[in-house]
Amino acid sequence: MCQDKKVNTEKTYPNLVSNHLICEFIAANAEDISITLVNSLGEIAYKNVISSHLGYEKHLIDVSSLSQGVYYLQISTGEVKVSFKVEVNR
Repeated sequence: MCQDKKVNTEKTYPNLVSNHLICEFIAANAEDISITLVNSLGEIAYKNVISSHLGYEKHLIDVSSLSQGVYYLQISTGEVKVSFKVEVNR
């Protein structure tokens, strides 16, 4: 669990993923949250900005069309960025 004043990231699972990555977090403020998946070359494979409400959020990311390999999931608000390593495997 990664915790700070803006985003409390409860769960990002599964770490070894083939179809869908699930990201659950608790937003401390109602603000835009950027969810980005970056490959090992630094290229953006997925990006979505959601207007979060205060409290629990669950976001599903379809990775079925991505190439196999290591990716980094980044969740960021205006001030805070947290990152998690995930592996897409077929």
